[in-house]
Formats: sequence, C-alpha cells, structure tokens
Amino acid sequence: MSGSGITITVEGVEALKKKLGGVTEPIGGIVREAGIFAREKTATYAKPHAADKGTLGQGITLKLGAGAVPLDATIAPNSRIMGIAVTVEQGRPPGKRPNVDAIERWAWAHGYLPRASRGWKLAQQIAKTGTKGVKMFEHAAKDTEAKVKELVSHAVSTIEKRWRS
Repeated sequence: MSGSGITITVEGVEALKKKLGGVTEPIGGIVREAGIFAREKTATYAKPHAADKGTLGQGITLKLGAGAVPLDATIAPNSRIMGIAVTVEQGRPPGKRPNVDAIERWAWAHGYLPRASRGWKLAQQIAKTGTKGVKMFEHAAKDTEAKVKELVSHAVSTIEKRWRS
C-alpha cells in the first residue's frame, strides 16, 4: 500500500494452477473480489463525515490485471482527483494554506460556511493547524488483508472438497 492507493498482488498462483491441473475456478475470483472490496472500502473511508458528498470516493478506481484470472489489482484515485486525494489521505501539514477559492467551495458544499461567507479565515486556520488525514487507503488496506484471508480460506476449502470427492 502506498500513500495514494492499494495494490493487491497474488504470488504463487501460477504454481498453484499447475498443481490444480489448470483449474482456476476456485482461485479465479480472489483478486477481482478483493479489488472490488478494497475499492468500496476506500470509497467508504473517503467519506468520514456525514456532510461529505462522496465525490472523492466516486473518483477511486479499480484496475484489474489482464487475463481471465487477474493476478493483480490496483485501487487508486483517478488523475482528476489525485492531488486532493493525497491531501485527504495524508492530511495537510501546518504552514501550508489551501487555495481560498477551493476551500470556500468545499465549505459551502458541505455546509461549513454560509454561502455569503468567505473562506479566508478557514484557509488561515488550516494553514495554522493543518488537517488530519483520513487514511482511507490505509484503513481499506487493513480491511482488505482480512478479506483476502477469508477469500483464500474459502478457495482452499473448495479445492479440498473437490479433491476428497
């Protein structure tokens, strides 16, 4: 996991496919399901306050690796929201003031400032204290690790049942 995304990579699947005689069905959905789960979790964590609109979460993308059985997935912000996504993830350090117009639009949209108010004071406050990151990728990565264990356990169970029958 990096500061601006999650990468899921399955290692050893090629060797497992050989052992299974080319059967990929039990393992085929692990990366796809884990990727979808990670993208949904990231979008959820990107909306930590009730007033948030979910716009940032909508810009989180899932890219699956090539092939019928993808062995990797990347969950990351699209290029349009990359800058703000990194700031939301990691927070803004004190001493760096956000763009007044941008913070004003955000504050109006989220109900933090009445429409007639200007965002200068809010921008100055952020410059003074900084902001705390929401760690959407970090939290989603932790949740996804647990989900991958669950998916692998289910695949192992499926394989074991087939070998017993």
